[in-house]
Amino acid sequence: MKVAGTWRYVYRAVDQYGQVIDVVVSKKRDVKAATRFFSTAIKAHGEPAEVTTDRSPALARTIVELLPGAHHDTTQYANNRVE
Repeated sequence: MKVAGTWRYVYRAVDQYGQVIDVVVSKKRDVKAATRFFSTAIKAHGEPAEVTTDRSPALARTIVELLPGAHHDTTQYANNRVE
């Protein structure tokens, strides 16, 4: 999305009911940004049992490190609720 004319990446956490529970806007889509997003969401809402994302390597790596017990769903169309 564009913010003040500059492209930014938006990370959103959505609960099982479709409600947005956390949002982070970042200049880059890398492991550092993904770790910041997941750390903030986990502190505020606890560890999820399931995480649904696209196939971003940064997100996959962060989920393995921070949420090793969570099911990581990357199937096509699974993240439509977030988008």
